[in-house]
Amino acid sequence: MKHNKSSSSDHHRAEINYNKLTPILQKNYTSCLPEDEVKTLIKEAKTFEKVNNDENKIIGLFHLNDFRFSYISKNAALNFECPVKDGNFLTDKALFYVLEKSHTDFPHKVFEWSKSFTNDFMANGAALENSVNYFCGVKLLDREGESKSYFIRQHIRTYNEKGRPCTCVCFVTDISHLYKADFYWTRMVRGKHKEITAFKVSTSEKEQKDILTTRERQILKLISSKKESKEISNILNISLNTVDSHRKKMIKRSGAKDTTALIQICKMIGLL
Repeated sequence: MKHNKSSSSDHHRAEINYNKLTPILQKNYTSCLPEDEVKTLIKEAKTFEKVNNDENKIIGLFHLNDFRFSYISKNAALNFECPVKDGNFLTDKALFYVLEKSHTDFPHKVFEWSKSFTNDFMANGAALENSVNYFCGVKLLDREGESKSYFIRQHIRTYNEKGRPCTCVCFVTDISHLYKADFYWTRMVRGKHKEITAFKVSTSEKEQKDILTTRERQILKLISSKKESKEISNILNISLNTVDSHRKKMIKRSGAKDTTALIQICKMIGLL
């Protein structure tokens, strides 16, 4: 799907969305990360970039307090073109500019999801360490104005005084060959042993503990080990129809194009 390169209406839409979110961000992020800490984290992102063998994977340092990349790898083919306006609107690597118009609610969703999940696990006394956010199916515009589906993995590096994730090293991958849905979803992981999870979809207010049930994970592991549906039904002592039903549900819920894509996506989110 192609769009014209950044138009004035695209910029206006991005600015409106940014202005809506700014007061919320300012309320929850009262201060910015010190410059020396930002430089240290940029070095970390650059280290990942040096060892990155996948040209399809963009690496950057992302700040949730203003939804901007302070650093992004040289292979980033995203359309960050934007006008300068009175110095009030972010003009450098702002996520608002690269979002396809049907996904302009993404920053608002991310903030609310992250806030809700952080509050829940902090209330349970869970540690902030080893926090990872996965976002799948987010539509971004490349330099040619083409809308593509991306997978984003965020490794949280800093938190603010309220425990909100603030700065993260991001890995952004084009998954247009794997993903077919119009919606996007998140899988958030917390805890030393990644024992606390949450799964949310952009088209629903419901929250699930994870993208796959225990039974579905069992089935998918067997599928990924090249087991046929009949073999799986025998191993798990369930009907062939049940196996096929679970397979279809997993594909639909994940937005994957097919079973092979489902397996790849689940590997990317650490389920396989």
